[in-house]
Amino acid sequence: MLKLLVHKREFQRVKNIYRNTGIKIQIVLTVLFLSLIIQTAPFDTSKVHAQNYYPELISQSTEGQFTNDDSGDTLMSDDGRYVAFLSQATNLSSQTTNTEQIYLRDRGADTTKMVSVNSDGMPQDGQGLRLTGLSGDGRYVFFAVHYSTNIDPRTSGTIYQFRHDSLLGQTSVVSFDDNNNLIGSDFPIDSSYDGNKFAITLSESGGFPKTYIRDMAAGSSQEIAEGINKGLSSDGTKILYQRQNSFGYQIVELFDSQTQNTQRIDVTQTGVNSDYWYNVGSYLSGDGRYAYFESHDPNMLSTTPGECEFRGCVYRRDLNSGMTKQLRISIGQADIFRSADFNELSFSRDGNSAIFPTSNSETGLVFLDTNTLEYHFFGYNQDDLAPDINEAGSLSISANGQLAAFSNRASNFGVPPACSYVEPQFASLSASAIAQNLINCANVFVSSTAPPLNDDVTPPVVTGTPDRAANSFGWYNADVTINWESNDPAPSSGSPNVPSATVASTEGINTFTSGQSCDPAGNCSTGSIQLSIDKTLPTSNFSGNQLILRFLGRTISGSASDSISGVHSVVLSSGSTSLSSQDGGISLSCTGGNCSWSANRSRLPSGLRNYTLTVTDFAGNTTSINRFFIVI
Repeated sequence: MLKLLVHKREFQRVKNIYRNTGIKIQIVLTVLFLSLIIQTAPFDTSKVHAQNYYPELISQSTEGQFTNDDSGDTLMSDDGRYVAFLSQATNLSSQTTNTEQIYLRDRGADTTKMVSVNSDGMPQDGQGLRLTGLSGDGRYVFFAVHYSTNIDPRTSGTIYQFRHDSLLGQTSVVSFDDNNNLIGSDFPIDSSYDGNKFAITLSESGGFPKTYIRDMAAGSSQEIAEGINKGLSSDGTKILYQRQNSFGYQIVELFDSQTQNTQRIDVTQTGVNSDYWYNVGSYLSGDGRYAYFESHDPNMLSTTPGECEFRGCVYRRDLNSGMTKQLRISIGQADIFRSADFNELSFSRDGNSAIFPTSNSETGLVFLDTNTLEYHFFGYNQDDLAPDINEAGSLSISANGQLAAFSNRASNFGVPPACSYVEPQFASLSASAIAQNLINCANVFVSSTAPPLNDDVTPPVVTGTPDRAANSFGWYNADVTINWESNDPAPSSGSPNVPSATVASTEGINTFTSGQSCDPAGNCSTGSIQLSIDKTLPTSNFSGNQLILRFLGRTISGSASDSISGVHSVVLSSGSTSLSSQDGGISLSCTGGNCSWSANRSRLPSGLRNYTLTVTDFAGNTTSINRFFIVI
C-alpha cells in the first residue's frame, strides 16, 4: 500500500496524458498497478532456481541467448532477485547498440532489460559508462555517463550521474549539490533500500570532493562533509565517509542525520583514534551498526608490529558494543589480511559476512563469517569444480549473505566456448596462433555462498582381487596377496583413497577385509573377499602286518587325514604298480578330515617290494611315506 501511495503522482501523470481516452486510462492504470504488485511481491529465492548453489548464468538475454562479449561490474539487490551488470555484448537487447550498456536481470521473471537508457527508452551512446549503484529493492539503477547526447546533452565534456527507474522507465540526472547545481561525478552511489535517498560524492572544479545525501522526494541535497562517500544505511539516515583531517590524515567518520552527531570510526577497541596517515572507510551495514574499514596504522590491533603499515589490515567496528575486530584469517600457508585491495571485498547488508577472491594454493571465491572468522569456498560448477580460470571479480552479495554475484572467464561453467575473442595485440598473428590465444568472454553468475553440497551419500565400492587364481577346487596352498580397488558410484564427490594390499595367510575358509576407503564427501566403507587356504601337509600311515597273505584275506591298508581342506586322493605305488583311490585301486573312506584306506589285494603283485604311499589334500599339499611288504 505504501508503494502505491509513493507512486500516486505517477498515476496522476498518466491520467493527465490520457484524460480524453477513458479506455486508455484504465489500461495504463491496470498495467501500472500490476507492475507495482509484481515489483513489491516477496521474492523467495528457494523457489526460483532451487539449484542456485551452482552458478546461474546472469549475462544472457530474456530469450536465453548467451552474450557475445564481456560482462561484469555486478550489483545485487538485497534479496538477490535483481542483478545489474555492465556488458559490451550486442545481443542482450533488441536495441542495436555499438557501445557498452547496463542491464538489469530479474531472476524471478527470467528477464533481462537494458537500463542505461533515457526516459524514452533510447540507449546511451556515449563514453565512460559506469554502473555506480542499485537500490536495495532493485528498482533503481544508478549510472554515470560521459558524452551521451541520448541520455542528456549536458554530458558533453562532463560525467554526470543518473537514476533509472526500471519500473516506470524514467531516467533523471541526480548529481546536484545543495544549491541544485549540476556537478560532475562518477563515484559509487550508496542508496537507501527504496532508492529515494542516496549518498553521492561530487567533484567540484578546483575543489576537493564533497559528499551529499540526495532526497529525491524533496528534490534537494544536503552537504555532509568534504570527503568521499563510503556507505549509507538502508533507511538513508546514517552515512559513512572518508575525509582528510587538518593533519592531512585520511580518517573515517559516520554522520547520523537524525541526531546530527558525527563519530570517528577508525578507532581502537579502547576508543583511541588512529594516528596514521592512511585509513579508508569501505562499508556500512544496512542498520548502521557495523562499519568496515582498512587501516595502515601499525598500532591499531595487530599482534605483529608493523605488519599492517604497508599493505593495510581490515577491521570491523561494532557501533553498538564499541568493539573493533581485525578480520584476519589463514588460508593454506598464507595469512590473509584482505586489505591489499579492499575493492575486492563485498559485505552483506546485515554486516555478518563478506566474500572475496583468493589465489593462494587453493583458488576460488571465499565466504567469510565476520563474527566467527570461519570461511569456506563457494562458486563451484555442477561437477563441484572451482573456476578453471581465476579471474573472478565484481563481487556483490545479498543482504543476508546467502547469494553472490560475480563475473568470471571460466570455461567450465556451461557457457558455450563460442563466446571468445582475440586480444588486440594478437591481431597480427597467423590463424593458428590466433586460435591459441582466444580469450573466453567474461560472464556474470549468481550462486549460493553455501559450502559445497554433499550430494554424494553413497560410500565407495571396494573390491579385492587375489594375486593368482585358486586351484580347481577353490583352494590355495600358500599365502595370497589381495589387491584392492575402490570406486565411488555416481553422484561421485571424487576419487576415494585405495586401501593397501592385504596378505592373506590364515588357513581355512575365511573372509579377509580391506582397510577403510573414504570419498571426499566423507563416505567410508571396506571391502571383503572369502578365500580358502590350506598350507598344512596331510598325514598318512600304514597299518597291519607287513606279511600280506592274500588267501587269508589280508591287504595293504592304513590311514590318512587332513583337517583343513580334506583328503583328496591316496596313491600306493611300487615300480610299475600304481593303485589309486581315483582308479579304484584304493578304497578310501573318510569321516570329516579322517580317512581309512585299503588296497585292492587282487592287484598287488607277489614278492618283496618297497611301497610308497602318497596322500594329497584338496589344496594340493602332498605327503609320502615308504614301507616294505611281502605279498604271498
